[in-house]
Amino acid sequence: IFISKLLFSCSSPNFIIFLADDLGYGDIGCFGNYSIKTPNIDNLAANGLKLNHHLTAAAVCTPSRAAFLTGRYPIRSGMESSNRNKIFFFIAASGGLPESEITIAKALKKKNYKTAIIGKWHLGNDCVKKGDGCHHPLNHGFDYFYGLPLSNIKDFGDEGESVVTTYSPNFYSYFSLIPILGITLCMMIYKKHKVCFIFLGLVLVIIPIFIIIFSLNLKIINSVLMENKKIVEQPIRLKGLTQRFVEKASNFLEKQIAGKSPFFLYIPFVHVHTALFCADEFSGKSKHGRYGDNVEEMDWAVGKIMEKVENLGFLNNTFVYFSSDNGAHVEERGKNGQREGGFNGIFRELWKPSIHLHYTRTKIEYRLDILRAMNRTHIEVHG
Repeated sequence: IFISKLLFSCSSPNFIIFLADDLGYGDIGCFGNYSIKTPNIDNLAANGLKLNHHLTAAAVCTPSRAAFLTGRYPIRSGMESSNRNKIFFFIAASGGLPESEITIAKALKKKNYKTAIIGKWHLGNDCVKKGDGCHHPLNHGFDYFYGLPLSNIKDFGDEGESVVTTYSPNFYSYFSLIPILGITLCMMIYKKHKVCFIFLGLVLVIIPIFIIIFSLNLKIINSVLMENKKIVEQPIRLKGLTQRFVEKASNFLEKQIAGKSPFFLYIPFVHVHTALFCADEFSGKSKHGRYGDNVEEMDWAVGKIMEKVENLGFLNNTFVYFSSDNGAHVEERGKNGQREGGFNGIFRELWKPSIHLHYTRTKIEYRLDILRAMNRTHIEVHG
C-alpha cells in the first residue's frame, strides 16, 4: 500500500482527509482543467503524490463512504443495495453503518487520536427511535461532529428543483390524477356502498395528497445541520455553510495545540453535490457557472484549512489526503453504467517528510485500502 511505503521522520502523524462530493475527475487543475481555478488543491498534488487511477467501491454516496471509512466492501456492512436507490433518502431512515464496523476514526481512537468530522456523513442516524443515534458519527469513533447527518439534495436549494422529479418527472402529475379519480369514484358509489366510499376515499384521495405534501416539504423534513447530536439548523442555510465548516475545522485544529495527542480531521465537503450554492464572493466568478463557483469555493476552503495547519506548526507532521466520494456521472450511461465515470475518482496526497514530491502513479489503486494503510503507517512509525 503506497502510504505505508513513505519515509517517516516523526512520531504519530496527524491525518487530514478532504472528501469532495461527486467531483468530476477532470474538474480541477492538476487533472487537466485549466479554466476552473483550484490553486490550493493543485498545490497538494504539486507537493505530494497523485494517483491517476484511484477507484471507489461504488458510484454513489452511501456505499462509497461506508467502504472508504471501513476498508470493506459496502455489501459486507449492509450498505449496498440491489435497488435503484442505493442511498439514504430520509433522515428518519432506520438503516445505517452498524456500530460493529471498525472505521478509520475507531482504529485511530485506540491509538489515542483526537477525531472530528466536519461535513457530510450520510451513513445513517437513528435506529429504533428518534434520538438514539446508533448510526451517528459519535458512535463510530469521532469525538466531534458538525455537519449534515444526511446529504445535500436538490430540494435544499432555492431554485425549486426536486430530487423526486429528477427521477420521476411526471410524479406530481400522476399523483394529482389519483385523487381526482378517487373523488369521481366516491361520488358514484356513495349512496349504495358507504364502506367502499370510506376505503376509496382513504386510498385514492387522502394518501396521495399526503404523499404530495410530504414530497413538497423534503427541505423542511430532511435539511438538518447538527453539532454533535444537537440540531442547530433546520432547514439548513446553505449560503455560508462552507465558511462555517472552515471555522469549525480551524477551531478543532487550534484545540490540538494544547493537547499531546495526534489528531484525525475528516472533512467530507457538501460541494459539489446539488443543490449548488456558494457565498457571494464566489458567485459568478467561474467560467463554468454555478458548478465552477462551487469547485472554487471548495478549493478556497482547502486553502484556508491548510493555511491554519501550517500556521499552527502541524504541516511537517500531517498526512493530507484529498479525493472525492465518487466521480461525476457520465452523460451517456449515468453513474452506474459501464463507462466508470462514477467509479474513477481523483486523489492527491501531501506528506512533507515524504521522499516522493510531485510524483504521479498510473497503477490501479483502490480506496478501500486507506484504512489499512493509515493503520499500518502508525505501526511502522513506531517501529
